Amino acid sequence: MRIKSLSTISLWIVCLVLLMSVSCVFSPKSGKKEDPVPPKTQIPLTTQIVIENLQAAFNLRDAELYEKTLHEDFYYQYTPEYDDHSVIWTRTEEIEAIRNMFAQTKDFVLTPSLISIQEEYGQNMKDIPPGAAIDSDDEHPDEKWIICNYYITMDIFLSDLGDFKVQQDMKFKMVEDPVTHYYSIIRWVDDALITE
Repeated sequence: MRIKSLSTISLWIVCLVLLMSVSCVFSPKSGKKEDPVPPKTQIPLTTQIVIENLQAAFNLRDAELYEKTLHEDFYYQYTPEYDDHSVIWTRTEEIEAIRNMFAQTKDFVLTPSLISIQEEYGQNMKDIPPGAAIDSDDEHPDEKWIICNYYITMDIFLSDLGDFKVQQDMKFKMVEDPVTHYYSIIRWVDDALITE
């Protein structure tokens, strides 16, 4: 199911309901940040720097910084394991949802832990290394994407609705700009839920 033309309030409600209903949610142990992220951003010359900028954007609740981590063809995708109510947000819808969420939070702590990184080659590319991962969905037939799998912890301190912790695997598909050589997130895919 594709969500289109939602009002600002509706996007926030969908985002919050999605977080609460599909994630491992409970009150965090403490309201203190353990590893503050420096407020300066870095030039995204590697996928790791993109994730560091993403972490800074969430921890600072800075929607403009978050927007800079996203490719112009970005979309967010969540497909639940047990029902058929998939959520796909365009870049514009995602940015609006994040702005609304940040406006409703008094604090936010995102902690990424790397699981794996692999290159994924488009089916039309030449000189694909033997044994390399090939894009079976044909999303990028002429490009190489970097698939970064992370275990993400989000401590979310909402102004009115209490505090929550979200923990799950997430996949960030990144692409390198052929001119600037900067990386950006072109797909954010929620993977299977992790529960404690």
